[in-house]
Amino acid sequence: MIEQILPYLLPYLVGGVLAGLLSGLLGIGGGTIFVPIILYVLFLQGYPQEISVHIAVGTSLATVMVAALIGIVSHHRKKTLDFSLAKKWLIFFSIGGISGGIIIRYLSANNLKLIFAVLMFVIGIRFILQSFASATQKYRFNLPADNLYFRAGVGGSVGIAAALIGIGGSIFSTPIFMACKVPIHRAIALAPIINLSISVPTTILFAIQGMGIEGRPPLSIGYINLSAWLVFMPSILVMIPLGVRLAQHINGKYLQRFFGTYAILISIKTGLSAFGITAATILIGLN
Repeated sequence: MIEQILPYLLPYLVGGVLAGLLSGLLGIGGGTIFVPIILYVLFLQGYPQEISVHIAVGTSLATVMVAALIGIVSHHRKKTLDFSLAKKWLIFFSIGGISGGIIIRYLSANNLKLIFAVLMFVIGIRFILQSFASATQKYRFNLPADNLYFRAGVGGSVGIAAALIGIGGSIFSTPIFMACKVPIHRAIALAPIINLSISVPTTILFAIQGMGIEGRPPLSIGYINLSAWLVFMPSILVMIPLGVRLAQHINGKYLQRFFGTYAILISIKTGLSAFGITAATILIGLN
């Protein structure tokens, strides 16, 4: 069993390094890195896409869950957490995450790929546009954050989207909080709490729903693949602090454009694969 896993640990190690580095540099969760990496490795191993997509999303959420716990401890030590604000939103993010974890059970792998592609494309465009906007242009909206129905709708939607594509949700919630006039440092400090509120219930759901499914990779608990998870974690722990330090010396606008471009390319590749189109088929078609 171990012999089957070892040849594929390098991509997981690289993925953990990239996710940790980008998390520290840009303040994002690593789900946008984890899911494509896991899908790539499972494709190389020959697993069917119906299982691979669910394994990728479930394992990503399990990794985000631990990273969120680490982030909460770090922010708590710095006394930057605002629990009074978090309490107004958490229940809606959690309900959305649970709903997404249930909905995903009834979606085909191709449908999940298309959802992932669309949301990644939106994320990529947002990062690129934000890199060209001035500080006063980025978040000049005045959203009704005190409205219960607004919080329920937005929090639930973010939770569903995050659960469907295997991310924590802070990549959506942070700009929403800032548009609600929450100061940037408070908004960023809330990110791990939001990620935890979504990833905990969805990780449990993915573990339960994958039980008894045949054809899963070795060392899997439901749709959670422990071999990938165990390699991601130490990489993240090492690289997040390094990313935070590097962010002080690198122009953030260039980082945002880099990540935005990455997200768009991944969205295009994933979207095309949902229709059975790969780089090889495109090259053959051009000849």
